[in-house]
Amino acid sequence: VEQIRDRIGPESRMGIPVDTQWQRREEVERIRRAASAFAERHLDDPFFVAGVVLYCGEGAKTHADLALANADPRALRFFIAWVRAFHDPNADFVLKINLHTDNDEPRAREFWRDATGLASPEFYRTFIKPEGTGHRKNHLAHGVCQVRVRRCTDHWVRTMEWIDTVATSTKLLGPSERYSP
Repeated sequence: VEQIRDRIGPESRMGIPVDTQWQRREEVERIRRAASAFAERHLDDPFFVAGVVLYCGEGAKTHADLALANADPRALRFFIAWVRAFHDPNADFVLKINLHTDNDEPRAREFWRDATGLASPEFYRTFIKPEGTGHRKNHLAHGVCQVRVRRCTDHWVRTMEWIDTVATSTKLLGPSERYSP
């Protein structure tokens, strides 16, 4: 350790924590403020509000991934259209399927490719639920599909703020119950 200290010199910041994320935190705050203002302007747009509510109920909220899983292709197509309308018209989507051991994976991939309306989507590795876990006796023929947006951290932050704004505006959520990080 002393050899390193000698090489670095006395002006070193060795041992002093450096805040390297301050710019990103400020950027996220700017995104949230803009998202809140955007949501307030779109509270009378049924397509916007329906997408926010759908995402609130079915979307991923624990990681900064803008993703929605559902067994109903209509919900997934709605989500795709909503993302393209309010986030990015050129959004790139990836699919992930959850199946049971007795499902036909190639057929399920073909089904979800057609059902989502995505021309040639990439699929993440399929999760196959092992036999004997004891619950969920209803095996869906094509499983459950998750649609995820690539490079979506800012979209996710924006969506979480939209959820808070819509819920607060309808008095369903108090300020202390926010989703936003």
